[in-house]
Amino acid sequence: MKLETSLQNVYFDLNPKYDGAGKQIREYGHSWIYVYIPDDVIDKVKQYFHTGTGWSPSHEGLAEDINAELVSIPAKVYPAPNPEPSFWTRDTEDREKLSFARVGSVQSVAKDAEYQKIHRGIGVFAISADVPGAENRKPTPDYEDAQLMFTLISARTFGPALAVAPVVYGPRLRSSASGN
Repeated sequence: MKLETSLQNVYFDLNPKYDGAGKQIREYGHSWIYVYIPDDVIDKVKQYFHTGTGWSPSHEGLAEDINAELVSIPAKVYPAPNPEPSFWTRDTEDREKLSFARVGSVQSVAKDAEYQKIHRGIGVFAISADVPGAENRKPTPDYEDAQLMFTLISARTFGPALAVAPVVYGPRLRSSASGN
């Protein structure tokens, strides 16, 4: 199953991430980033998934900040040679219209110190499910181990979100950090 959708009032965390040894995680901003999604929006996505498949998605990979009412998800971003997700900023010259200007790919913007912040905006995602098991065996309707996977296709920002702190308790560790 694959769903493509846009989600509003999401936060893109373009701050660099570091492993437990203090080394910058090379893949962060290149093949994945954290996106913070309001609780009610992620609940609606899970409800649509359950309605469409009969399966209940697991909470694996999600970190919830109850006070901020946000859920942190690791969103994939496809690097070249795949089409890289675009990063757009709000064009503020014409305040009458809501328009955006493309700045570059998420990967290029994540490397630029000017954009290494948490940004509020609209995210366009492809959402799929990772369901363990054999291809020829379908899970039962009450299956509860389907993990939702988010792939960022496009990020449109209204600007930095100064009052939002990362909701994850520690960066998601990957096998190789820069400098290894």
